[in-house]
Amino acid sequence: MMTDADMREVRLDEENNRSSVDLDASSRPSVDVEMNMETPHTIGNYAQLDLDSSKPKLARNPYISLLFHNKRFLIIWMAGVLSGMGNYFSEIGIVYEVEHRSNVGFATGAVFLCIFAPSCFAMPFAGVFSDVFDRRKVLIVANILRAILAFCLLFSHLIEETPILFGFYYVILALIFFINAFYDASRGCLLPLVVDHNDLVACNALDSLTWLFCSYTGAAIGGFVTTLTNLTVTFIVNGILFVLALLLTISLMWFPELNPPKPADFPTKPIPVIKHSVVELYQGFKLLFSGKGYLLSFTVMKLLGALIWASVEFINVKLSEFPTLTLFDSAEATMTFAYCLFGVGSGIAPMVCELILGNRIRRSVRSAFWTRFVILVSFFMLAVGFALMTFSVHASMFIAANFILGAAGGTMWVYSMSSIEHLTPNSFLGRITAFDICFGFGAGQALGVMIPSPLLNDIIGIKSPHLFALVMFSLSWILFLFWLVWFYLTRGIHQHHVEGHGSHSEHAATH
Repeated sequence: MMTDADMREVRLDEENNRSSVDLDASSRPSVDVEMNMETPHTIGNYAQLDLDSSKPKLARNPYISLLFHNKRFLIIWMAGVLSGMGNYFSEIGIVYEVEHRSNVGFATGAVFLCIFAPSCFAMPFAGVFSDVFDRRKVLIVANILRAILAFCLLFSHLIEETPILFGFYYVILALIFFINAFYDASRGCLLPLVVDHNDLVACNALDSLTWLFCSYTGAAIGGFVTTLTNLTVTFIVNGILFVLALLLTISLMWFPELNPPKPADFPTKPIPVIKHSVVELYQGFKLLFSGKGYLLSFTVMKLLGALIWASVEFINVKLSEFPTLTLFDSAEATMTFAYCLFGVGSGIAPMVCELILGNRIRRSVRSAFWTRFVILVSFFMLAVGFALMTFSVHASMFIAANFILGAAGGTMWVYSMSSIEHLTPNSFLGRITAFDICFGFGAGQALGVMIPSPLLNDIIGIKSPHLFALVMFSLSWILFLFWLVWFYLTRGIHQHHVEGHGSHSEHAATH
């Protein structure tokens, strides 16, 4: 006998089949999910791939397939690892250099602001660059410029005036992360071109490892190097990381399929290119706000999530200096451990979710529903992390809270990005990805670091880092309830894909 739940699943499956595009079987391309890992699939193939594969259960481990059987992905991923570490390698050294030279909380908070805010200003240009120019060349130029800037940090030893030194650090960091927005937008658009449709969540889990794990772990290693040696060595290693990333991105030029041909009417002269870019930017925003804002909701989700977890940057600095939470009598060492655990959590949690839930989500006729459920749980875990941080009386509690916050942030990042990639045609992916990373992620973090400082620390006058964490715990609960309502309102959308020929679609199988 079939239960009521089974009957509902059957009815949902039948409705999905009736609402799907009925393509002629002879025109369907062969999709070998098990073996054909080197055949690139674009976002525009999703509707076709869904019909052909019928959301199969993958017999092989997607991470092994990506890392050991997909050369192009491995190169892009490794370059991203080195680049991500390079972005943040000098962060802890610079933060504590500023912290020790100033009693003003916002002087330290401004370091984080210079890390997160520039991507917001780069957003209107980064996505267009990704869609207009060869994405491989964008990666190469970005690595060259960031390597030069990293080596320029060595000149900080020639500056004796504290305000000028702070300004120098702020400008260099802002430029590095402004350029990084172009790098990330282009790199993110290359990934769907080299991985199978069914591996997108696994791909984004590894991408989270690049984005969050390597960023925070890079900062932790940089802090460790600074503690053992000095800032000069840290700055040199920082530049070398970008040089190594540059060498890997240059090797991508041997894969011409990573630069799909532009339309026949694509402009080639400067003025027409600028006009075309403005039109393309407008079309990207038009797509983003279409479909009753469903696609936009994932970007807003990331903005609000980043606003919460980014506040941990300043809170960590203050907690690491708290007498009962300091390890080895060194705030830098404490911060290094906290950053390391944050990075580990952000990398491991999405991978574990994919290994446990991956096939269940892929095979379910309500895959989008379960994706949103995982994101909702991530918001709940943000509140749990800040609750633990609020009541931390030992360094282990403080560091464990960082692990939980990293796990929540990484999972939210991976599953929201996968939804965006499923909902966006390849020709629009650069603009949508740039908006998501630069605005949704960058603006959220820029606002997040300003909550503890200057708002709470300098303006309101709260000095206890535990109270900072309590405020963020309260905000986390408010956002969790907000997204709980969103989860209810979107309960009827069961599938994500885009139709062929680059048109945007939300496949909604309703009850």
